[in-house]
Amino acid sequence: MVILFLTTQEAVCSRIVSLLSGSGHIMQVFTEPRKFYSTVLSSGRSKIDLLACDYLAFGGDEIDLFSIMEQHHSVVPLFYYNTPFPAPEDRAFFWYENIKRRQSKFLSPESLEPLLPVLVSIQDVINRRDVFPYIRLLNPPLPFREEGAQELLDFDLDEFRRRHHIQSSRFVLLQYLYEHRNEELEADTICEYLWKTVSEEKISTLYSYIHDLRKACEKEEAFYIAIERPAKRTYSLVVRKSKDSREEFFSAKEFFARHKPVPVTF
Repeated sequence: MVILFLTTQEAVCSRIVSLLSGSGHIMQVFTEPRKFYSTVLSSGRSKIDLLACDYLAFGGDEIDLFSIMEQHHSVVPLFYYNTPFPAPEDRAFFWYENIKRRQSKFLSPESLEPLLPVLVSIQDVINRRDVFPYIRLLNPPLPFREEGAQELLDFDLDEFRRRHHIQSSRFVLLQYLYEHRNEELEADTICEYLWKTVSEEKISTLYSYIHDLRKACEKEEAFYIAIERPAKRTYSLVVRKSKDSREEFFSAKEFFARHKPVPVTF
């Protein structure tokens, strides 16, 4: 297969390509989106079999490459190799199903059939210990901590998921809350991230997800983890070494909600 990569991390992507080099594929890494677009639109399915894109390379939310290829009648199977949504062992299937969902009406069954084994090979390389930690979006950045600020406790999300049997849909929410732990996130903001829309139905689904995650958090014994509600329709994931060591700190909203004004006397 001819596989083109578009990336913002050339060194990491080159490493992925080198690890796949023995599989017989012809691969090329692009770091310039315009050059990548030009190559894809001029060559299309006649010369290219698969596109592996970095979601950050051109702003996946702003530019829909699926639609661009449709408009130019040059549809090539496309997936984002660093999408954070699926669990490591489910990535290849997630990529494959998304290709079928977005592109199957433009591609023949014969062209779709050989994709899954190739995607599994790419998944296996990405999940390697010497590759996975360096791919942006798959891993939250290390938290910036000012001098004297409270240290954030890191833990293995995938292990937490397996230990408490968390469903994939709920895990996406947990990942987002973990990346923004100790921050106050409004329900609308969370819905926009999860589903790109806000409605009462989505809010209700979010409440259901939070309820399920809270049950998993309550079962955790190695450390203290909880999804708190500092204000109406606002949530915050907190993680501490233990429940006893939890420090009381409130946002301005919490403080004024819990304290009546003190009468001023002269």
